[in-house]
Amino acid sequence: MRLKTVCILAIMVFTALIAGCIDDLVPVEDPEITDPGIYEFEIFINETIDPGAVQNTTSIYLTDNDTVRVVHMVISTSRIEIIPMERLIRSSGDTVGDILILAAPSNTTEPTVEAFNRFAKGPEINELKITEYTISDEISRGREHIYLDFEEPVTGFVAYTLFDQGQQDFMYTLTSPEIVRVVIPEEYTTGNRLLGYPRPDPDERFQDENGRDVLIWHRRDHDSEDSREFISVGYYSRSAPSVLTYSALILAAGAIIVIANYYRNRKKIKKIKEDMDYRINGKDK
Repeated sequence: MRLKTVCILAIMVFTALIAGCIDDLVPVEDPEITDPGIYEFEIFINETIDPGAVQNTTSIYLTDNDTVRVVHMVISTSRIEIIPMERLIRSSGDTVGDILILAAPSNTTEPTVEAFNRFAKGPEINELKITEYTISDEISRGREHIYLDFEEPVTGFVAYTLFDQGQQDFMYTLTSPEIVRVVIPEEYTTGNRLLGYPRPDPDERFQDENGRDVLIWHRRDHDSEDSREFISVGYYSRSAPSVLTYSALILAAGAIIVIANYYRNRKKIKKIKEDMDYRINGKDK
């Protein structure tokens, strides 16, 4: 009787474990096609590393709200690991959404500029063959890890949107060697030590044709999972330094007025005290 009870409990535990694993791994076989117009599919070639060659590149488009657009140029990749920023308070919605994959199996696709151009500008969206993938997540050492897994290695673009990432302060954790580009919104900038600046210092910085600051880190490597490298960018409105300067001047002027009033009142009080002492001493005499 005891053996039978133990067997039943073991079966129940095994069933619960299987159910939990299935919940964590969600196949996406027939997803709705995300509007590609929300993303920018820029083909970036880093001439300082390998002139003319396409490299694994992540382009991060920051916004003036708490969403971040991310576009990966991937070469023979079977998994993308996403580590969102840590937030004490999050909304109840999804962290990752609007997933769009413009790619093809690597065994039939050469990683050339022409191939990436075809993915970015070639076929109409209705004619695209959707690449099947699964999405899963786990918590590791207090951080959320989200995985996009493909049936076979792919080459092309993988884009998604990160939600609830906070405003004007973003951190990207590297999970594989890659080039990283960060594009700051047009009305924003970075570099002020008080208001926000990039860490580590970017290898390149320039403005694109839309007047946006673009930061580039050349091929970044990471050693191990225990010492993963990260890139952080604090950014702010272009008018913020002027506002900060004017605010400091106003505060300084206010401080000067307060100090001047203090010494003036102090002199008045001292004079009143001297007059009272003179009158008291005079009467005593």
